[in-house]
Amino acid sequence: MTTPSRPLRQGIAVLILAALLATAYAAVVAPIVDRYRSARHSIAQSSRLLVQYRARERDEAALKADLDRLTVAGAGDGRALLDGRNATLVAADLQDRLQNLLASVGGRPASIQTLPSGIEGKFERVTIRTDAQLSLRSLQDMLYDLEAGMPVLFVDDVDVGAIVRGGDGNSSDDLVVRFSLYGYMRSEQP
Repeated sequence: MTTPSRPLRQGIAVLILAALLATAYAAVVAPIVDRYRSARHSIAQSSRLLVQYRARERDEAALKADLDRLTVAGAGDGRALLDGRNATLVAADLQDRLQNLLASVGGRPASIQTLPSGIEGKFERVTIRTDAQLSLRSLQDMLYDLEAGMPVLFVDDVDVGAIVRGGDGNSSDDLVVRFSLYGYMRSEQP
Protein backbone atom coordinates (compact mmCIF):
# COMPACT_ATOMS: atom_id res chain seq x y z
CA MET A 1 0.00 0.00 0.00
CA THR A 2 1.38 3.32 -0.95
CA THR A 3 1.18 6.41 1.10
CA PRO A 4 -0.95 9.18 -0.34
CA SER A 5 0.90 12.13 -1.69
CA ARG A 6 1.48 15.17 0.40
CA PRO A 7 -1.03 17.41 -1.48
CA LEU A 8 -3.69 14.72 -1.13
CA ARG A 9 -3.03 14.42 2.61
CA GLN A 10 -3.23 18.18 2.98
CA GLY A 11 -6.53 18.24 1.02
CA ILE A 12 -8.01 15.53 3.25
CA ALA A 13 -6.80 17.41 6.35
CA VAL A 14 -8.43 20.62 5.10
CA LEU A 15 -11.69 18.76 4.44
CA ILE A 16 -11.62 17.18 7.91
CA LEU A 17 -10.86 20.58 9.45
CA ALA A 18 -13.74 22.19 7.48
CA ALA A 19 -16.10 19.42 8.62
CA LEU A 20 -15.03 19.93 12.24
CA LEU A 21 -15.51 23.70 11.97
CA ALA A 22 -18.95 23.25 10.38
CA THR A 23 -19.96 20.83 13.13
CA ALA A 24 -18.67 23.20 15.82
CA TYR A 25 -20.58 26.09 14.23
CA ALA A 26 -23.80 24.04 14.01
CA ALA A 27 -23.44 22.75 17.58
CA VAL A 28 -22.23 25.89 19.35
CA VAL A 29 -22.46 29.12 17.36
CA ALA A 30 -25.78 28.64 15.46
CA PRO A 31 -27.90 28.10 18.63
CA ILE A 32 -26.36 31.20 20.23
CA VAL A 33 -27.11 33.27 17.10
CA ASP A 34 -30.69 31.93 17.00
CA ARG A 35 -31.24 32.81 20.66
CA TYR A 36 -29.83 36.27 20.05
CA ARG A 37 -32.20 36.83 17.09
CA SER A 38 -35.16 35.52 19.07
CA ALA A 39 -34.32 37.75 22.06
CA ARG A 40 -33.87 40.75 19.76
CA HIS A 41 -37.29 40.10 18.15
CA SER A 42 -38.89 39.70 21.58
CA ILE A 43 -37.33 42.97 22.78
CA ALA A 44 -38.57 44.81 19.69
CA GLN A 45 -42.08 43.44 20.16
CA SER A 46 -42.04 44.33 23.87
CA SER A 47 -40.89 47.85 23.01
CA ARG A 48 -43.81 48.28 20.59
CA LEU A 49 -46.26 46.99 23.19
CA LEU A 50 -44.78 49.30 25.82
CA VAL A 51 -45.28 52.32 23.55
CA GLN A 52 -48.92 51.28 22.96
CA TYR A 53 -49.47 50.71 26.68
CA ARG A 54 -48.09 54.13 27.57
CA ALA A 55 -50.33 55.77 24.97
CA ARG A 56 -53.37 54.02 26.44
CA GLU A 57 -52.26 54.97 29.92
CA ARG A 58 -52.21 58.64 28.87
CA ASP A 59 -55.72 58.24 27.40
CA GLU A 60 -57.01 56.65 30.60
CA ALA A 61 -57.00 59.91 32.54
CA ALA A 62 -58.97 61.67 29.79
CA LEU A 63 -61.43 58.77 29.60
CA LYS A 64 -61.94 58.80 33.37
CA ALA A 65 -62.61 62.54 33.24
CA ASP A 66 -65.16 61.98 30.45
CA LEU A 67 -66.81 59.21 32.45
CA ASP A 68 -67.04 61.41 35.53
CA ARG A 69 -68.49 64.25 33.46
CA LEU A 70 -71.07 61.93 31.86
CA THR A 71 -71.96 60.41 35.21
CA VAL A 72 -72.57 63.84 36.69
CA ALA A 73 -74.43 65.09 33.60
CA GLY A 74 -76.52 61.98 33.06
CA ALA A 75 -77.06 59.27 35.62
CA GLY A 76 -75.97 61.48 38.49
CA ASP A 77 -79.15 63.52 38.28
CA GLY A 78 -81.20 60.62 36.94
CA ARG A 79 -81.85 62.04 33.45
CA ALA A 80 -80.18 59.07 31.77
CA LEU A 81 -82.38 56.60 33.65
CA LEU A 82 -86.04 55.79 33.22
CA ASP A 83 -88.12 57.36 35.95
CA GLY A 84 -90.77 55.49 37.86
CA ARG A 85 -91.64 53.59 41.01
CA ASN A 86 -91.67 50.13 39.47
CA ALA A 87 -90.88 48.37 36.21
CA THR A 88 -94.55 47.94 35.24
CA LEU A 89 -95.29 51.67 35.38
CA VAL A 90 -92.03 52.51 33.61
CA ALA A 91 -92.85 50.01 30.84
CA ALA A 92 -96.31 51.57 30.44
CA ASP A 93 -94.72 55.04 30.14
CA LEU A 94 -92.25 53.65 27.61
CA GLN A 95 -95.12 52.18 25.58
CA ASP A 96 -96.95 55.54 25.61
CA ARG A 97 -93.80 57.35 24.55
CA LEU A 98 -93.26 54.90 21.67
CA GLN A 99 -96.91 55.16 20.53
CA ASN A 100 -96.72 58.96 20.54
CA LEU A 101 -93.43 58.92 18.67
CA LEU A 102 -94.76 56.50 16.04
CA ALA A 103 -97.79 58.73 15.54
CA SER A 104 -95.61 61.84 15.20
CA VAL A 105 -93.46 60.28 12.45
CA GLY A 106 -96.41 58.78 10.60
CA GLY A 107 -96.01 55.17 11.72
CA ARG A 108 -98.65 52.72 12.84
CA PRO A 109 -97.98 50.34 15.73
CA ALA A 110 -99.28 46.82 15.12
CA SER A 111 -98.44 45.60 18.62
CA ILE A 112 -96.42 46.66 21.64
CA GLN A 113 -95.73 44.25 24.46
CA THR A 114 -93.78 44.45 27.69
CA LEU A 115 -91.04 41.88 28.17
CA PRO A 116 -89.93 40.68 31.61
CA SER A 117 -87.55 43.07 33.33
CA GLY A 118 -84.17 41.97 34.63
CA ILE A 119 -81.78 43.14 37.30
CA GLU A 120 -78.31 44.12 36.06
CA GLY A 121 -76.18 45.27 38.95
CA LYS A 122 -77.76 48.33 40.58
CA PHE A 123 -80.16 48.81 37.68
CA GLU A 124 -83.30 47.19 36.37
CA ARG A 125 -83.64 46.74 32.63
CA VAL A 126 -87.13 47.56 31.28
CA THR A 127 -87.83 46.23 27.78
CA ILE A 128 -90.72 46.49 25.34
CA ARG A 129 -91.08 44.78 21.95
CA THR A 130 -93.00 46.32 19.08
CA ASP A 131 -94.19 45.62 15.57
CA ALA A 132 -94.88 48.72 13.51
CA GLN A 133 -95.50 49.81 9.94
CA LEU A 134 -93.76 52.96 8.69
CA SER A 135 -91.75 54.43 5.84
CA LEU A 136 -87.97 54.37 5.66
CA ARG A 137 -87.75 58.10 6.44
CA SER A 138 -90.11 57.66 9.40
CA LEU A 139 -87.98 54.77 10.64
CA GLN A 140 -84.86 56.96 10.50
CA ASP A 141 -86.59 59.78 12.36
CA MET A 142 -87.98 57.42 15.00
CA LEU A 143 -84.66 55.67 15.63
CA TYR A 144 -82.88 59.01 15.92
CA ASP A 145 -85.42 60.33 18.42
CA LEU A 146 -85.26 57.14 20.49
CA GLU A 147 -81.48 56.87 20.69
CA ALA A 148 -80.52 60.57 20.86
CA GLY A 149 -82.84 61.71 23.63
CA MET A 150 -82.99 61.37 27.36
CA PRO A 151 -83.46 59.07 29.14
CA VAL A 152 -80.98 56.82 27.38
CA LEU A 153 -82.81 54.16 25.39
CA PHE A 154 -81.41 51.29 23.35
CA VAL A 155 -82.88 49.77 20.20
CA ASP A 156 -82.05 46.09 19.77
CA ASP A 157 -83.05 43.02 17.72
CA VAL A 158 -84.21 45.11 14.75
CA ASP A 159 -85.93 43.21 11.93
CA VAL A 160 -87.04 45.21 8.87
CA GLY A 161 -89.04 43.87 5.94
CA ALA A 162 -90.88 45.27 2.93
CA ILE A 163 -94.65 45.00 2.66
CA VAL A 164 -95.61 43.01 -0.44
CA ARG A 165 -99.11 43.71 -1.76
CA GLY A 166 -101.02 41.47 -4.11
CA GLY A 167 -99.79 38.52 -6.12
CA ASP A 168 -97.63 40.54 -8.51
CA GLY A 169 -94.78 40.89 -5.96
CA ASN A 170 -94.89 44.70 -5.92
CA SER A 171 -93.91 46.26 -2.63
CA SER A 172 -95.10 49.51 -1.11
CA ASP A 173 -92.95 52.24 0.40
CA ASP A 174 -93.92 51.11 3.90
CA LEU A 175 -91.81 48.74 5.95
CA VAL A 176 -92.70 46.27 8.65
CA VAL A 177 -90.36 46.83 11.56
CA ARG A 178 -89.95 44.72 14.69
CA PHE A 179 -87.55 45.75 17.44
CA SER A 180 -86.92 45.76 21.16
CA LEU A 181 -86.58 49.03 23.04
CA TYR A 182 -85.06 49.11 26.49
CA GLY A 183 -83.72 51.43 29.13
CA TYR A 184 -82.58 51.25 32.71
CA MET A 185 -84.08 52.42 35.98
CA ARG A 186 -82.69 52.27 39.46
CA SER A 187 -83.35 48.86 40.95
CA GLU A 188 -85.81 48.59 43.81
CA GLN A 189 -83.72 45.77 45.26
CA PRO A 190 -80.85 46.73 47.59
